Amino acid sequence: MNWIRFVHYFGLFGIWHDLVLIGLNIIKHLYAYYNHDLSYSWITVLQIYISGILGILFCSLLVYGSHKKNTTCLIAWIILHLMNIIWGFIENLVSRSIEVSGIEFLWIILSIPLIDIVWRAKKQIDNEDNEDIKQSEEYVI
Repeated sequence: MNWIRFVHYFGLFGIWHDLVLIGLNIIKHLYAYYNHDLSYSWITVLQIYISGILGILFCSLLVYGSHKKNTTCLIAWIILHLMNIIWGFIENLVSRSIEVSGIEFLWIILSIPLIDIVWRAKKQIDNEDNEDIKQSEEYVI
C-alpha cells in the first residue's frame, strides 16, 4: 500500500478541516458579538484561532514531508501529535479530575493507528532511499 499518498491526503484533509473550523468560529464569534444575550470571551476566541492555525501548520508538516519525501517532517509530526495528546490528557486531568469524555477518548484511540500509518510512510520513504542508494552503487561498480 502507498502509505505516503495516504499521509499526503490526510494532511490535506486536516488543513481543510482546520480552515472550515476557523471559518465557522468566525461566524459564531460575529453572531455572539452582535447578540448580547450570548456570552463569549476574547480568550476563547483567540484559543480557537490559534489552535486552528497550529493545526494547519501541523498538517502542513504531513503534506510537505510526504511530497518531498522528508522523513524529518514526519517524525516531527509524530512527536508534536504525541505532545498534543499528552497535553490534552493533562489538561483534562486538571480540569475534570480523572474523567475523560467519549470524544477525547475516541481521539486518543484513533491517534494510535494514525501514528502507525505515518510511521509506515516514513519506513516506506527510507526503503525507497535505500533502494536508490543500492542502485547507484551498482552503477558505480
